Amino acid sequence: MKSVDSMTTTRLTICAAVMTVVLLLFGSVGASVTERTHNSFFTIHGVIQVFLFIIPGIPAPRGNLFLPILKGKLFLPEIYHLILIVSSG
Repeated sequence: MKSVDSMTTTRLTICAAVMTVVLLLFGSVGASVTERTHNSFFTIHGVIQVFLFIIPGIPAPRGNLFLPILKGKLFLPEIYHLILIVSSG
């Protein structure tokens, strides 16, 4: 029998949690979900999106620009210098 790796276990856990929320919100039990509970889920989802996806995405392009400069391995140095001149104002 194959052993289940941790990534598969994590995905199955997330799928089970998502299906539970979907059944609570849209299933026959959905009538018992109050407006406050629904708003809480919506707010938590927004906070997760901001702090796990949007905020890390802001400095990432700058890292792609500055990391080769710091390591001293530039593919086309002229392009890097042009980008630095344009982005510095």
